[in-house]
Amino acid sequence: MLTAPPPADYTEGPFQDAQREGSELLFYWSTIVIRLCFGSFIVAILVGSLNKVMVSEKTESAIVERDASLPDGFVSASTVSWSLRATIFSRYLAFTTLYGLRGPTLVRRLEHQVDQMEEADVSGHLEFEQLMVPAPTLVELVGPSSAMQLLEAYGARRAREGDALALALEA
Repeated sequence: MLTAPPPADYTEGPFQDAQREGSELLFYWSTIVIRLCFGSFIVAILVGSLNKVMVSEKTESAIVERDASLPDGFVSASTVSWSLRATIFSRYLAFTTLYGLRGPTLVRRLEHQVDQMEEADVSGHLEFEQLMVPAPTLVELVGPSSAMQLLEAYGARRAREGDALALALEA
């Protein structure tokens, strides 16, 4: 009687004759209630899934935006033109050397540093903020020559301070 008509024994014969309205009411009532319950259950599952996907997409877009922007109060200190960046990219593809280091080595060291910084943050704020590697830490990671090249190409400095890049490299 839940979703399909019951057997003829339940809707015809002495049971149906004794309580005609009751048996019809039971059949329609149970069918409607069960369909509503199952329908609500399915809708709840779909809405829950949609909400989970939306939260996941917001988190992913926040991380992408973090990686593509500088934090408030910073401006780009890059002195490299687009043509030089294209040359650097083609050099990476051809020879896998970037900023004085093998490309994979440089990427692995920088990714390791980012992972350490995110794991050390117990508040969870770094997951949604741009990560900044200070110049002295960068020198320790990749060496002075590679650090200088990276800072010239992608460095950032505080907008309200003097030339923080030169001060950091002198230290």
